[in-house]
Amino acid sequence: MKSIMQRQIIHFERFSRLYRAIAAPEEIQHTLLAQIATARAVIDQSRETISSIAGERLMDSRLSRLVRDLSAEEVSRMKIQSTDPELSLLHWEAAQGMSLSWVLGICPLSAETRDRLFDRLHEETQRPSGKRDGPERP
Repeated sequence: MKSIMQRQIIHFERFSRLYRAIAAPEEIQHTLLAQIATARAVIDQSRETISSIAGERLMDSRLSRLVRDLSAEEVSRMKIQSTDPELSLLHWEAAQGMSLSWVLGICPLSAETRDRLFDRLHEETQRPSGKRDGPERP
């Protein structure tokens, strides 16, 4: 199981790097967009495999530390690339939360709703900070 976990870490790290490498020049938050896409890609995997890997990660503190350290590097990049780091982190956590709740089998959202929300996170990440479509909130 540990070797499967390591392959998955490498797979998603490569996926994220490739996404950043091919990002359009106008996308200034490459890292956040890559992290949202990676969280979405997790849902395309077998739930049983991903759940087993998540369980293994919890049992092995070295694997947890590795994932946490990789995530910390991504967070640092997101903060540098964003004009509103807290909003970027909020978007990142939303994507992570949807992915994790799916892995744990507790996500109450339909696949269609999840896809729509991932699309919205992606779209909102591409907007300049503070700009939103639609009417102003009171």
